[in-house]
This record gives sequence, structure tokens and C-alpha cells, in this order.
Amino acid sequence: MKDEIKEILKESISSAFDKWVNQYYQKHINKKGHISKKILEEIRQEDLFLSKRVFVLGFNRYVTKQALGNPDLSKQKSVILRAILQSIIHEHGITVKELEKETGSDELYTRRHTQRLIHELYSEVFVDIDKQHKDERLKSYSTIFSPHQEFNALEKLPEELAKAINYIPKTQRTLDWMKINARVRTITPEYLIELLGFRDEALSIMQEIGFSTETGTILYQELCKVSEIQQIFNNHFHSIIAVMWWRSRREKTKVNLIKDGFPWRYTDKDAEKARELLLKLTESKEHTFNVMFDSGVALIETNLHDSAEKVFKEAVKLEEGPPLKIGIAHENLGVYHRQNNRPKFMIQEMKQAVDWYRKSGDNYRISVGLKNLAEAEWMYGYHDTAKKYYKESEEYVNLLDREDKANALCNLAVSAMRIGNKKMEIDYLTKYIVTCPDDWTERILNADKRLSELTR
Repeated sequence: MKDEIKEILKESISSAFDKWVNQYYQKHINKKGHISKKILEEIRQEDLFLSKRVFVLGFNRYVTKQALGNPDLSKQKSVILRAILQSIIHEHGITVKELEKETGSDELYTRRHTQRLIHELYSEVFVDIDKQHKDERLKSYSTIFSPHQEFNALEKLPEELAKAINYIPKTQRTLDWMKINARVRTITPEYLIELLGFRDEALSIMQEIGFSTETGTILYQELCKVSEIQQIFNNHFHSIIAVMWWRSRREKTKVNLIKDGFPWRYTDKDAEKARELLLKLTESKEHTFNVMFDSGVALIETNLHDSAEKVFKEAVKLEEGPPLKIGIAHENLGVYHRQNNRPKFMIQEMKQAVDWYRKSGDNYRISVGLKNLAEAEWMYGYHDTAKKYYKESEEYVNLLDREDKANALCNLAVSAMRIGNKKMEIDYLTKYIVTCPDDWTERILNADKRLSELTR
């Protein structure tokens, strides 16, 4: 029963932003099934804003910082979050009277303020479930996050609306890009500040209003730990807050926000702050390392190598995590130093990488690590030491199955080419061609072509 409730809760939270969008569309569609040109342009601009926030990492950081520092939004967030949590915990929802509260200063959030939030600013978040009650203070409202309410989806979008919002193709490449950017976002300090603030405030509100229902208890448990529900809840909630920030901008500002470039900048201080915040959030060095490792890999995938180096440098300070991953982190740092022609620092990182690979027992990685260490020693001028590491690397190659062995020999051949040792490259290429599985036709032909060039 608990697992079933958890799945229902997860589904209701996961679909909340889609419901929010759906409610916004429905509010503006007239009886003939059309939307005015003015509203259509507003929707188009808003969709551009949301897309840029997803795909442009620098813009995402800018918007998050701006929303975090907006005092009006901070007050609104507290009231809206309280309403959302109440609608999840209790089936009867929330009333205006229950939302009237102090906002952290001498200013009272009055009934007038609360009604404006429900009926104007955040009307897409709320659902009126008690239309008959005469006293506005006691009418019940639910929210799009509630697992207790059904929401009617649009059967078909108006044609002009579909054209306005479907300008980005929903390809696998687009989805992969979104996922990579989401992983990068988790090591930006402002996102972690946002997530920590959300978690702490949500737990505080729940303790105040009570969460004795089964759904409430499960939600509280999910918010106490780093969970999928916690992150989805935070992300959807703050996507709505970001739109509210956007809507409060002047028209000229909106045009400039869409037009202007927002380059990605990530400093050593950002990486250090991210590590500290992740430790506070997860209360686990290993969990923090894993998050930073995954984000570092995502940064490499987006060709943000300088930022990746900063993240890996902070991650390895934790010295807790899967030995294989810690080794890869050190190796990535070593490769970064190779790209910047710093063999001394590459040697330091690769020695640590090999030590961690030995702890992991992964012979393939040990072989590659030793190859990189050999290359660094050669670059630094210690050729005899380098040859010893190349020899040891090949000893581990011989322990591998055929495919891994072939890949490792290919790595050795490329390394020999990089250091300009023609004899070694010929030797490794010859062994590679013999070792390749028979169906690796294209690779064998390319290697044979290179071998012919070397032996002319």
C-alpha cells in the first residue's frame, strides 16, 4: 500500500508542471477554440523563455539568482508552497483563511493578498473545489500538485498555439541535451541554495500544519532525504516561480532576455561552494562525490572542460566513493593537464588514478591508467621510466578478453603516436590488427591504412 501511494504521489508531482501549462492554455482559449493574438504572443515568448532556461546553462544560472534574490517572490513562495503541501497532505485542500500568515516581518499577508495570489498571479496553480461556498475565506482550493484531484487535459491544442510552441523538435538528441544540462545544474551553487531552501521550508511547514495522513508521511520522508520526488518537486515548483519572475519583467526587458547571450562562467569558488552545499544536502561524502562526478562527466560532454576540471578537483578532495570512479576523476584531471601541456601535474594525477584503479581491480582501467602515466613521464623527459609503464600496461592488456584487449592496444597505439615513437606505434598497431574481432572491419582497415603509412 505504501509503495502504491508513493507512486501516485510521484506521478502527481511529476505531472504538475504539465497541468500548470494546461490550465494556462485553457484559461485563454475562447468558445471557438482560439486564442487572441496578444495572448498567443505572450505564450510564445514564455515558451522561448522556458526553453532558453533549459538549454542555455548561463541563462539558467542568471534566472535562478534573480528569482532567489527577489523579496516579493520569496513571500509569495512561502504562501504557495504552504497551499501546495496542504493540498497534497489533506484531500479537502486549503482555504484562504488557512493561508493568512506572517511572512517573516511585521507585514501580514492579508486575505486580499492571498486572494490575489489564488485568483490572479498563481491562478494556474489552484483549482476551485468548492464553488458553492458563500464565504470566500472558507472555500476549498486544491492545487496541481495534489494526488487527490483529477485534471482535465486539453484534447487538442488550437492550431496557432501548436505552431507557436512546437518550434523545438522533440528528438532523442534534444532529450539527451536536457538531461546533460540537468546534471550540470546540480553543481551550481544557486541551484543547491534553492533546493536546500525549498527542502527546509517545506519540512518546516509540514511540521507546523501536521502530516498525519499516509500521503503526508510519505512526502515528509521523501523530502528528508535526497530523493527523486524531492528533486522533481523542487524543479517543478521553481519552474513556476521562474515564470512568475519572467511575467513581472517589462516587455523591453523580456525581448532583451530572449535576445542576449548568457555565457557560461564557472569558477573555483563555485565548485568549492557546490561541494560544501552538497555535503550539507546529502550529509554523505560518497553521495556528494557521486553527484559531482556525474556533473563533471556532463560538463565534459558539453565541452566545458575547464569547468569539469574544477568540479573533479573538488570531488577528489572527498576521498570517498567507488574506487573506480575516484580513479576516473583523477584520470580526467590528468588528461586535462595533458591538454594544457602540464606533464608534471599529469604524472601526479595519473599515479593516484592507477592506485585507485588497483583498488577497484579493473584491469582494463589499470592498463589505460598506466598508459597515460607512461605518456606523462615521456612528455616530462623520463623516457626509460615511461617505457617501464608502457610495458606494465601491456602486461595488464594480456589479462583482458579479446574486445577489451583490442581497445587497450588501440589506446597504446594512439599514445605512441602522440609521443612520436614510430617503432612503438607500429608494434601496437600490428598487435591490435591481429587481436581485433573479425567483424571490426572498418577499424581493421583504418589501422591497416595507418600501418602502411608508417612502414613505407
